[in-house]
Amino acid sequence: NRLEVDGAVLPRQALASLRGGAPGNTQAAEAVQVRSLRLTDTTYISHSGTREVYEGEVDFDDDRLPRRIHLLRPGVVPPLTLQATRDGKTERGAHVYRLSVQGAGGTAQGQARLLGAADGGMTLNGELAPRQVDVQALLQAFHRRSPIGGVASGDTTLHAEGESLDALFRSLRTRSVLSVERARMLRFNLDKAVKSLGRDTAGETALDSLSGVMETQNTAQGLKTEFTEVKAAAGIYSATGRATLQRRQIDAQGRLEVAGGVVDVPFALHGPTRQPEVELAWGSLAGAAVGTAVLPGIGTVLGAKIGGVLSAPPETPAERARRERTRR
Repeated sequence: NRLEVDGAVLPRQALASLRGGAPGNTQAAEAVQVRSLRLTDTTYISHSGTREVYEGEVDFDDDRLPRRIHLLRPGVVPPLTLQATRDGKTERGAHVYRLSVQGAGGTAQGQARLLGAADGGMTLNGELAPRQVDVQALLQAFHRRSPIGGVASGDTTLHAEGESLDALFRSLRTRSVLSVERARMLRFNLDKAVKSLGRDTAGETALDSLSGVMETQNTAQGLKTEFTEVKAAAGIYSATGRATLQRRQIDAQGRLEVAGGVVDVPFALHGPTRQPEVELAWGSLAGAAVGTAVLPGIGTVLGAKIGGVLSAPPETPAERARRERTRR
């Protein structure tokens, strides 16, 4: 009744090939009921090749559903743990789980509800309330570099559908409305970039505020993360935009405003997350910044127009395609 797994290596592609199993082994598998599963030094290899080590235990009830789940990332500082404990049923018959996540200096408490259907399908819905989570530390726990630093809090909803626990995991979607305190861009100095017309961006930028909506979805190509309704402010600058991250690539668009929106300049980022290509009319932005310092209001507008002579707004993909066709 107890299964122990030690030192296993689980590539994502190998797990995908095992889904469904061999038809001849179905009855034998159903005849064995595991009451407890223990994992030690178990490595999961993600779609991008990142190796993540896990340990933990899962206890099962007679209906083969988990009664208690405890997972952790060994060696991660501060410790990162997930606990889910079965806690009765709702009036509709959904199994209730209390959720608790500890790590990255913060917590996330909440609840999930697992509802079974007559056709064998299952639906998972839930909520989490992340509080004071260090964004950089959380991503480092999964061997990922964060573009921003700060402490995030907000509200998260969960949704998944499938015929098995594995299928639920593969279809999991989350939506989080977040705000970040003490936010900063870790590898981009906005003031330095403006003054150098984009030639020198090394450093950090402290942000006065940062908020947005983050949605994640497990896909066949790995985790897809979308950011919408993003709003940030730093001194005389403010920005709005959206971005998509997948397979260590970023595609982002938005507008950067100067002096409360007197002048706004479109921007775009795309390419590898380590060193994305930035498209922005640096001349207009630099002129607006100088104009604001000399004469707020009309100076901002005039400075942007004068600076615009130095650089044009970034082309959209459609504009770039038309220009290339004309050139040929």
